[in-house]
Amino acid sequence: MLKIKIVEVSANNEEIQNLINKLDDVMREKYAHYELDDGQKIDDWLEHWTELNRPHVTFVAAKNENDEFIGMAAMKDMDGYSELKRVYVEPDYRGLNIADQLIAELEAQSTHDTIKLETGTEQPDAIRFFKRMGYIECEAFGSYADELYHEASVFMEKDS
Repeated sequence: MLKIKIVEVSANNEEIQNLINKLDDVMREKYAHYELDDGQKIDDWLEHWTELNRPHVTFVAAKNENDEFIGMAAMKDMDGYSELKRVYVEPDYRGLNIADQLIAELEAQSTHDTIKLETGTEQPDAIRFFKRMGYIECEAFGSYADELYHEASVFMEKDS
C-alpha cells in the first residue's frame, strides 16, 4: 500500500514549481484553442507561482514514500470565502485518492464556511472529482465576475 504524507509547503520550492509547470503545460494543451474577446490566451490566465507565495495562501503537497512531491493544491483566503487553486496530481498517482487527501487538508484549514473554485470544461475528470467531493456549480465569483470569462470556465462551491 502506498504511503502518502501531506505537508504544508511554499510555492517557491523548486519541486513544487516543477509540478506547477507540469500543470501549466496540461492547461496550455487543453485550452490553447480558446481565446477571449480581448485576445487573451491561456498564458494570460495562468497564475504565476509567485501569486501563490503569499501570506493568505495555504499550499499543501503530497509526498510519496521516497519523499518525492507527487501532488499539490493551494487555497487562497479571500473576503468571505476560500478559493481552491492549482490542484494537480502526477498522472502515475491518479486514482489513489491523493487529491481527496489534499483537498480534505485544505478544507480542514479553511477559516470560511464556503470554499469556491474555478475549473474548466476541458477537465471533465476534475469536474466529476469536485462533484464527488461535494462541490456544486455556481455563478462566477470574486474577480472572475469582473473578467471576460466564457464557455470554458466552470465555477463551483461547497459550504461546510
